[in-house]
Amino acid sequence: MRYRLLTIVWLGATACDGAHVKTVSLPETSVPSASSAPVAAASSAAPVSIPAAFFPPHTFSDATDAFVSQWYGKHLDAMHEPSMWATATRGETAYRFVWLRTWGKPMAVRITRVGDHGHLVVTRLSGNGGYDPGTVDAKRERDLTPAEWKRVEDAIAAASFDTTATEGAMGNDGAQWIIERAKPGAYRLVERWSPTYDAASAAKNAAFVRACDLFLDLAGRDLVTGDVY
Repeated sequence: MRYRLLTIVWLGATACDGAHVKTVSLPETSVPSASSAPVAAASSAAPVSIPAAFFPPHTFSDATDAFVSQWYGKHLDAMHEPSMWATATRGETAYRFVWLRTWGKPMAVRITRVGDHGHLVVTRLSGNGGYDPGTVDAKRERDLTPAEWKRVEDAIAAASFDTTATEGAMGNDGAQWIIERAKPGAYRLVERWSPTYDAASAAKNAAFVRACDLFLDLAGRDLVTGDVY
């Protein structure tokens, strides 16, 4: 079993429960990226570069960073999803749950803050999360009420999203459960491998699973096909 955490913030490194929390400082005027689209500044301040990549460099462990970034990225690209890293750079607030089952249709549920409420977009692909992503076969969007937006933020907080452990054991096949958060000046990604794999995993990851389940509930369970794992 495996679970990892990335934090990209304008802070120093921290640690929780003996686990390393990876923190990378980013300059206020630019974000490192192999390719980025410059955005005009509103004043004489230096322009901000909006990253084109889905994930900051070294988001994942050095041994798997390129592979995992490409794997997750190809599914997000097939969904025509935006970069949440870029969303954070633009000063917006949003969450995204990405569900990649080895044998199951990939899904992403993105919720963006709009005033005091949220706007939800869910996309499902025709392929499999562990193989070829396929093409978009279902898409839905709707506004969330202020109460629904608060439920999302409360669920993220209850999962100790800011301080949860960085890594655990790794497993084969299964599913990747990924939550990304963008907020002004900060990007964070938390992932779990098959968090309900067994009773011990389910108990340890209960709050994280409840947060992921909430995304699926808000998206509509009728879009979920196959086994939930």
